[in-house]
Amino acid sequence: MQKQKKDVLPSNNHEAICETCSAPMASIGPEFEQPIPMVDRKYIEKNLNLSRSSIYRKMAKQTFPESVKVDNRAFWLLSELVAWQQGIIAERQKNHE
Repeated sequence: MQKQKKDVLPSNNHEAICETCSAPMASIGPEFEQPIPMVDRKYIEKNLNLSRSSIYRKMAKQTFPESVKVDNRAFWLLSELVAWQQGIIAERQKNHE
């Protein structure tokens, strides 16, 4: 028997869930087929090597992407985190010129 792939798009007002990390995913509307990947704080702590206090301190200074609240949990748009990282890299390269 073949295992059915779980639907990641919202249906019947349920949230889309990332198959990789089980985090909720924001839908950008019916005109787009792909939901927007979001990650939680633990993902950021592990993969960006930032502490919880560093994340929220940077958010307060507006030097880190704002979180999105989903059912009283904080998530970040992966695309905004990538843009933030690219900005840091661009700044470093600019300072070395």
